[in-house]
Amino acid sequence: MKILFSWLKEFVDVPDTPENLADRLTMAGIEASSVEYLGKGFDNLVVARIEKIEKHPNADRLSLCQVWDGERTRPIVCGATNIREGDIVPLALPGAVLPGGIEIRKAKIRGVVSEGMMCSEKELGLSEDHSGIMILPEEAAVGSPVRDALFLDDYLIEVEITPNRGDCLSVLGVAREVSALYGIPLKKPKISFPEEGEDVTKVASVQIKDLDLCPRYSSRVVSGVKIAPSPLWMQQRLRLCGIRPINNVVDVTNYILLELGQPMHAFDLDLLEGAAIVVKRAGERMKFTTLDGMERDIEPDDLLIWDGKRPVALAGIMGGENTEVRETTTRVLFESAHFTPLTIRKTSRRLGLSTESSYRFERGVDPAGTLYAAERAVTLLAGMTDLVVHRGFIDVRERDDFSRSVPLRVERASKIAGLPFTREDAREILSGLGCEVKDGEGGTLSVTVPPHRFDLEREIDLVEELVRIRGYGEVPTTYPSARAPHTSKDHDFFLFREKTAEILSTLGFSECVTFSFMSGKLYETMKKFLPDFEEEPIRIANPISEETQVMRPSLFPGLVKALSHNLSHYERDVRIFEAGKVFSRAMKESLYEEYRVGFILSGDLYPKTHVNRGREVDFLFARSVLENLFSRLGKRETVIAPAKTPPLFEEGESCIIIIDGKTIGYIGKVHSEVLKIFDLERDFYYCEFSLTKLFDVPEKTAKFTPISKYPPVERDLSFVLPYDIPVGDIVEYVKRVHEFVRKVYVFDVFVSEKLGAGKKSVGLRIIFQSDDRTLTDRDVDDIHKTIVK
Repeated sequence: MKILFSWLKEFVDVPDTPENLADRLTMAGIEASSVEYLGKGFDNLVVARIEKIEKHPNADRLSLCQVWDGERTRPIVCGATNIREGDIVPLALPGAVLPGGIEIRKAKIRGVVSEGMMCSEKELGLSEDHSGIMILPEEAAVGSPVRDALFLDDYLIEVEITPNRGDCLSVLGVAREVSALYGIPLKKPKISFPEEGEDVTKVASVQIKDLDLCPRYSSRVVSGVKIAPSPLWMQQRLRLCGIRPINNVVDVTNYILLELGQPMHAFDLDLLEGAAIVVKRAGERMKFTTLDGMERDIEPDDLLIWDGKRPVALAGIMGGENTEVRETTTRVLFESAHFTPLTIRKTSRRLGLSTESSYRFERGVDPAGTLYAAERAVTLLAGMTDLVVHRGFIDVRERDDFSRSVPLRVERASKIAGLPFTREDAREILSGLGCEVKDGEGGTLSVTVPPHRFDLEREIDLVEELVRIRGYGEVPTTYPSARAPHTSKDHDFFLFREKTAEILSTLGFSECVTFSFMSGKLYETMKKFLPDFEEEPIRIANPISEETQVMRPSLFPGLVKALSHNLSHYERDVRIFEAGKVFSRAMKESLYEEYRVGFILSGDLYPKTHVNRGREVDFLFARSVLENLFSRLGKRETVIAPAKTPPLFEEGESCIIIIDGKTIGYIGKVHSEVLKIFDLERDFYYCEFSLTKLFDVPEKTAKFTPISKYPPVERDLSFVLPYDIPVGDIVEYVKRVHEFVRKVYVFDVFVSEKLGAGKKSVGLRIIFQSDDRTLTDRDVDDIHKTIVK
């Protein structure tokens, strides 16, 4: 909600700057999100009068105007057609920089000198209207700054109001807060107008048939009204606060909405059948056309405002087209009512119709302020135009007193808040908030809460008010004493998860956070590709869309969507990962979710240039990423084995991840059938493993080994073995033959019919080295023979 600083000062003498006030409000729970000076960009803009308009000598569509700026007459070339001699206009002098950044200079336009520019509302940053030059009121003083003429020497404060503080959705509401925070009195506008018309009960009547939905309905009636534009000051305030001016009567009701927080409606009394107002439920399904020209479907429980025969307004939301104020209106009935929040909320949500009125009624409008708001509207309108105010008012109400009493134990408030409060402290703070405080029973205080504070219902609410007004910054910092250990398994797991993410980031991966849900249709499709997708998924009882019907059993769907998004935006080289939870019924009853890590590799390892032909990501590189990760995590007992993997992967380009003989994950090239499901044309590699199970593997303590001073010895060994024996198993075996075997490399794998069916030749390069002596040929030969044997 937007509030003008000058408007606020009409209610309370703010002893602070707008910026400091915004900070003070924010610390008290009324967040001020921005403070803007409205006069910025209005230097060298003055009010001027057009003395003479002539045709431009060198252009048919331009005019040459002689404009008086209060000191001298200036020639101004203009292309607008809405100006007349004698008009008062905003003039930008040379040197002015308009709010949009346009700098005004003295210039020749088609051979004629122009010493400034007359401005439209859009050029002044006031609206999007650029149809013509802005015409100022005749009373605007020529030569005075445009900033003053348009009431822009002011600050606009935007506040964010929480749903429980509907009382702050007005200038008056925020002024109450300022009054309490600074301990200064609140000033409400005075009500003053002559009552010269006949008694109001003779010209109109009001009846409430459903008091449970409308506890109070107040109204005032005026006649002899002339519909015209409202004064510029009111129009400006409405515009700056986001409401479009319409005419004096409608503008007054919108002004009251912003000023007092009381939504109002103005009926053309001559269009009300029987000059009657009846507040009651619809009673049956019907159609009703609102002010915006839309036909609405009304349900039996919707609350309507009726005249003697028909509905004329959708209570608390929007008026009807059949009784709106028009140019011919002369008699007006002002409606100022209180409707229960629930009924307005239900109707507004069902119709998808939210208005400034419904927004406030849904959060609660002061039932004690309805009559004051109606009389304030009459006061404002009487100051703009000649009219006749009918004597008396109509005020139908459920009860006389809408306040409520809440007991407060000051000692308990001090204990909860951690701040010392005396009874006098509590009296002073709560009285400043408009509460009436008396001594209660058993040493308590009896606090009578004003009707506009719907959020104060319990003792704890009053405690919060005491702390809020005293200042949250006054609450001392205290630390609870605890005998809990300095660390825990959950804490250690969190650190392990962060370390895993950090390592993958240093390897060039970007972290993703995807939804924990997926569509039921995709779940069914993925069943045959991954064992994680069980026969019956964990379904969401109230999914917000078709894409969020079931809980994900794997990170794969979310990461593939992220890959697809990147590829569609021409990001071809993709390295992404996620560390998050998956959900399954097959897990233990006490652990129906577990943390997993998944990552995707796609594209080139490095770009193709004139010095290299480039290299695409392949399975060996994807596997090396996993090995690097496990090595840096210290999980050296993890085995990456070429065993049978899920159908998600291409045969021959995948492995499973094993710990203590149990599979905890898999890695491989994604099958072409899966690519078609996600409409992808580019190959990619995917890995997923259980971080929860990996965490349980003991870490190996790092041990420093100095570099040997003695030279290594290299030997190559080539042998033939059955094709289905993994070369990795042979390499691991050779490493364990002797302590002098330091490194083993595979330098060749050869398959040929000459070797025999099902055979392959494997070439190994073995590095021998000792830490305490130079190895002899005999030393190496003995080990070599052992390996061959």
